[in-house]
Amino acid sequence: MTRKWREYGPRFLERGTMPSILLGVGSAVMGMSAIPILTPAAPVFLGIGGTITGVSFLWTVVAGVQAIPESIKKAVDEIGKYKSIDELDQMEPIPLKLGFIGRSRVGKSSLLNLFCEIPEDKEKSGKNKQGDSTEVLYAYIHSIFYEEQGGNSQILAVIDGSGGGKKKRDYQLFKIAENADILCVILDHTSQGYDQLKQELYEIPIGQNRLKEHEDFLETLKEYLEENINESKKKKKLQCIHFLMNKKNYWKKQDENNLENWFDDIISDWKNNRKSLSNQISGTVHSNRSSGDIQALRNVIRNIIISIN
Repeated sequence: MTRKWREYGPRFLERGTMPSILLGVGSAVMGMSAIPILTPAAPVFLGIGGTITGVSFLWTVVAGVQAIPESIKKAVDEIGKYKSIDELDQMEPIPLKLGFIGRSRVGKSSLLNLFCEIPEDKEKSGKNKQGDSTEVLYAYIHSIFYEEQGGNSQILAVIDGSGGGKKKRDYQLFKIAENADILCVILDHTSQGYDQLKQELYEIPIGQNRLKEHEDFLETLKEYLEENINESKKKKKLQCIHFLMNKKNYWKKQDENNLENWFDDIISDWKNNRKSLSNQISGTVHSNRSSGDIQALRNVIRNIIISIN
């Protein structure tokens, strides 16, 4: 069974610090029995010191077992499954991580399911297995051909969160951004979700408050990424940030130019002022209701993968 044994040392040190301290304490207590003035109490010191030493030995054994790295799984065998974010490092090769983020009701979950072609019943059962802790990020393991003639494919871990209240969702959105290699940021012009938009040809005017909400979110995202990439050096910059302007099928005809200009300004700002955050920055106008747009997004991701490989 394949394991990352090079990780054993650091894992053991992380777990074995306290047993080592106890061993030192136990030895010191037993050593006190040799002090002449304490000789009458020597049996007590030896008993206490021996007990502490024995506990530290057992603790060390347990730490040694717990430090054994998890077995490595072939990523290709995990396709179509939900995994916690922590399990991705135990796959070979480690999947490329793709994250979808955006404000509430922007169409994130729908897009993820359409992009990966996940049946609704499978999505619900897969998420339930991962739990709903604030810290839980899970990923759907998906394979995408990027050179169909050559048969080359890339295994993707498409990251999502477990949902919940606003604070919990916001926390998860930024953790998705922190963990992603490719980040898809979804915007729109209305806070109405697709479940509220039953009519395909229904036109909705621009919600100025909604655009402001996106602008505020992007500013916070920028600050978060700068802290985690430029300042803390916790991770390398992203391979690509791709913006999607969703719900184009609900634009009013007279609003098209204004919305396209607003979207272009967002992309230009990130291209000109956020180069340190991502190797590539791009954007497309999109509708989750268009199968052609879903396929176009797959092509965008393919091109990003080709540029990386």
